[in-house]
Amino acid sequence: MAIKKIALCISAMAIVGVAHADQTTQTINILADIPTATSFVQPYDGWGPHGDITFEYDVFKKALQSAKPVNLKMENNVGGSKAGVIKASLGYPAVLSDGTAADDIPVDVKIHSESVKEWVKLTTTPQKIYENAKGDAENGEMRLIPDAKAVPKAGAHYEGTVDLVFDFEPATT
Repeated sequence: MAIKKIALCISAMAIVGVAHADQTTQTINILADIPTATSFVQPYDGWGPHGDITFEYDVFKKALQSAKPVNLKMENNVGGSKAGVIKASLGYPAVLSDGTAADDIPVDVKIHSESVKEWVKLTTTPQKIYENAKGDAENGEMRLIPDAKAVPKAGAHYEGTVDLVFDFEPATT
């Protein structure tokens, strides 16, 4: 009899425990943007890992070093054609700043591809970085190079942004 009372008591405690369990919910927004065409300029590993690019400081030369190159893949088939041109520009000049305009360090942004082999120094004016008659995906590279003549202030923290603009145009015949 005592065993039955203990079993009933344990069952009742389990039911009470379940009735008073805490619960929490979390809503997560999920998104996916799908382009209308397969035109792109993108690092092999996506733009995410390149959201912060650091320039190393060479203490012996007392100068900033170029950032590690970013390997790119690019393709353009705008207008249904398998050929096209990609132009690149900057939304505004790239600089590293410590908050004082007189101390700004200009940064050159250069891109090249298999079809445009010469390095193209980007400005706020669009310039051709890809022109493939077949519209094939090509390899390319981007480099960020701080002005070698600029002398960073000791102990300063510099930061800035690079606003890349890519224009995808159909091939002209």
